[in-house]
Amino acid sequence: MLKELIYKAKQFVDDVFFFDISLHNNLYVILTLGFGKQYMAIGLSSHWNLEEAMCKSLEEWFQFFGGKVSKYYLYEKNNIDYKMAHREYKSNSNYVHYDPCYYSNYFFSTFTPSKLKESFGYLFERSISIDYREQSNHRSVSFTNCIKEISEDLQLDILCVFIPCVLENVPAKIVKVLSENGYPHMLTQWLNPRDYVFSRVFNQKEFPNEGKPIPFP
Repeated sequence: MLKELIYKAKQFVDDVFFFDISLHNNLYVILTLGFGKQYMAIGLSSHWNLEEAMCKSLEEWFQFFGGKVSKYYLYEKNNIDYKMAHREYKSNSNYVHYDPCYYSNYFFSTFTPSKLKESFGYLFERSISIDYREQSNHRSVSFTNCIKEISEDLQLDILCVFIPCVLENVPAKIVKVLSENGYPHMLTQWLNPRDYVFSRVFNQKEFPNEGKPIPFP
């Protein structure tokens, strides 16, 4: 399944990169980045199994392309619809659309493929390549035990808050997971990392990105 997803991803971008940014050995947290001449995308997901985490991260990654055409369609000058599609894309690229979501509004009005790749330069500089197939062993996991171990090791007091659905007859339950010892949100301008237990777990004293918006929509 992963190979199929990567093949589909290459219909929009030229390069796809996976980074394991997990802070605990019991859980894979995969950040997926994709870059092309015009398109860019980012996805994030986690799982006990590496390949599953990569697939789920790519599935989120594809949300960037809900209304987009393939890069081959966009650049195929022999296609009779090329000029119209290219004109529409350029028009959309130059139009600064206000998104009511603060994070996505900042992201799409700030980053281009090259700027996004540059902002994650530290991952490219400090990461090592591995063969995911050697790490993707399907293991039996006790969800409760693993979460307990992770929370104890990282000193995160995990809280689950049930949020009643405002719509009637919807067969879904909404639960927000948070920690008073961790960062409560992504708005870095309002956060002092020194105030949180989570920062001290790793004996971190320097924060080079302090106050800078996170490049994630």
